Amino acid sequence: MVIGRNERPASSPAGSGSCFGKALDLLSRRPHFRRELENKLLMRDFSSSAVESALDRATECGLLNDLECARDLARVRVERRHEGPAKLYAVLNRRGAGADTAHQVVAEYFSDGEDELSRQAASHWLGRNPWDRDRLARHLHRKGFSAGAILSTLERLRVGCENQNPTLGEAP
Repeated sequence: MVIGRNERPASSPAGSGSCFGKALDLLSRRPHFRRELENKLLMRDFSSSAVESALDRATECGLLNDLECARDLARVRVERRHEGPAKLYAVLNRRGAGADTAHQVVAEYFSDGEDELSRQAASHWLGRNPWDRDRLARHLHRKGFSAGAILSTLERLRVGCENQNPTLGEAP
C-alpha cells in the first residue's frame, strides 16, 4: 500500500503517524498553547476526538500548560522585544492563551506599573535612533505602552536633556 503525502494509515501506533506523536513532535520544537496546538493538529486532518485525546494526554503528562507557555512568551516579548502591556496582551490572545490567562500574565509582568519598562524600551530605541520626541512616542505606542507611561518617559528624558544628561536614569 502506497501512502500519499497527506494520507495517514487507518491505524498506527503512538509514533510519528499518530495524533499524539505529532503533538509531541510539535511540542518538542517549542511550547504551544492548547488552542494553538489543537488548530495545528486539526489542520493536519486528525479527527477532533483524536486531537482532544492527544491534548488531554499531553496536559496530563505536563507537556501542555497554557499558563507556563504564556509566561515564557511574555518573558521573551517584554525582556527582549521591550513590549508593553497592550501589545503583550494582544500577542498572548492571538497565539491562543485565552483572555483570563493573558490578563493574569500581563498583570504579573506589569505589577509594578509600566513606567520602568517603558523607559527601558525608550533606552533601547535611543541606542539605535537619533533623538526625536514624536518618533519615540509613536514607537512606544506601537510597543503597547499607555499614554501615561509614554508621557512619563518623555518627561524624564526632557529633564535629563535639560541637565545635559540625556539618559533615563532616576529623576533629580
